Amino acid sequence: MLKFEQKLVDIIHKIQGALERGELEISQFPIEDIINLIESALGENVWRSIGSRPEPAFSLIGQEYRKMLSRCMENRDVEQCIGVLSLLEYQYRCFYTALGRDEQLYREETLRKLVLRMGDAYAEVQCRKLNLRQEDWKGEQSLLESGKGVVYTCLVKDEARLPLPEYRNVAWDYICFTNRQDLAGKTAGMWEFRLIREEEQQHKAETFYKYKVKPWEVLPEYDYSIWIDPQVQIVGPLEQWYKIYGRNASFLGFPAYDKDDIYTSVSTTMTEDDRNIELRWKLLQYRKEGFPEHYGLINTNLMLRSHRDETLNQVMRDWWKEMHECNALLEYAFSYAAWKNELKYALCGLFAENNAYIKNEDIDLETDIHK
Repeated sequence: MLKFEQKLVDIIHKIQGALERGELEISQFPIEDIINLIESALGENVWRSIGSRPEPAFSLIGQEYRKMLSRCMENRDVEQCIGVLSLLEYQYRCFYTALGRDEQLYREETLRKLVLRMGDAYAEVQCRKLNLRQEDWKGEQSLLESGKGVVYTCLVKDEARLPLPEYRNVAWDYICFTNRQDLAGKTAGMWEFRLIREEEQQHKAETFYKYKVKPWEVLPEYDYSIWIDPQVQIVGPLEQWYKIYGRNASFLGFPAYDKDDIYTSVSTTMTEDDRNIELRWKLLQYRKEGFPEHYGLINTNLMLRSHRDETLNQVMRDWWKEMHECNALLEYAFSYAAWKNELKYALCGLFAENNAYIKNEDIDLETDIHK
């Protein structure tokens, strides 16, 4: 299947998994979004658009699924609801396989916005799960009420672009660390470019993640920082983002919108190459320590962190250690490090690639396909 179409199937699987694990109550099942998805995927307008002859059954598909899902909700029958979603997946796979290439491309156009909405819904599930684990916790004093703040990133890829923010907080500095001599000491819009140390320029990937994970070390003069990936553009007020979603926590980020379990999301094989040996050993270590399945994962596009919270800094050190020992882990290891140190933190239940505050310029946001 095309990447976009597989994404739709993946979202169905995520909803099924959330139902099975009790993370999504049957009463909270997003039935209207599912019905809209069905009508856009299998309904009458789709068939007309690809030149099919009129057939009354085309307009009845959504109605029948609504009846089945409504009955599941009334009876609080999670197993049956999961079965109906499986039927939808199988029917859709059969339909999609029968389409020609031009017809498949049309399908991407009609479904794209619904897929993004489902991504929002799954991110919200992850936030609700985190908040239930931390229901008795209240944050400390807001980071934004005192101290000095900075927005920062790291530009080490020669072909990388750095979009100018559409929204700026005049109380913050905006700093971009880079290996590019032609940018060092210059400014572009609100961005100030700082040259990374010469010894760091030989290891671009490691340097990028070091700056990303250890803000209190690379920017010790600030009390808090907001990391933003270089391909991500600020389009809204980040101080409002923290006030709405931050819970006065020392860490605020986004949940991963398409995965929640390190054990199934990190790819391992039975080959004997160093990468897979390290990764299998790490996952076995996590299991022995008791790190839970489906604990949740984060998207690291945007992270607001206090530099003065020593527990958070220890989480960052442990995160860096795990990444350094096994580079296949990358952002996955944050959840393990947070669990290990019992960190209380906040997540924003919005789609991490496109929302009121940021958008990822490296993704075609109309189809959620990476360029």
